[in-house]
Amino acid sequence: MKKLSMTILVIFLSVFTLKAESEEPKPILISPGQAAGQLDLVEQTCPTFSWTLVPGAVSYRVAIFKSEGSELLSYEERIENQNPIIIREIKGSATSWTPSRLQKLDNGSGYTWYVEAIDVNGNGNWSEGNTFHVV
Repeated sequence: MKKLSMTILVIFLSVFTLKAESEEPKPILISPGQAAGQLDLVEQTCPTFSWTLVPGAVSYRVAIFKSEGSELLSYEERIENQNPIIIREIKGSATSWTPSRLQKLDNGSGYTWYVEAIDVNGNGNWSEGNTFHVV
């Protein structure tokens, strides 16, 4: 009986963990940039940022940081030491955004960007970051 109880507990915890993780989806970044260890070269100073749709999101927040090197930190790690150079909230279900000419990025600089999907209660989950370099 003890073995059966332990098996049921393990199954319950596994299902609960999967459910908890599935309730908090994150956007997946499409472009510009690459994940850790890779660097994408971008020719536009106002590139279009795009990401995947997150079910239940009522808005998205885009955060762009200047970056050096190829170390890719989580949003939470990066925000502890650096302020974003651009942060923009996009209302609704849009999955892309292009900065204005007033928000253009600098040639010769590297950037890391993130997107947060925000639900109706104002809760959100940040994506993993992507890095790119404007040439």
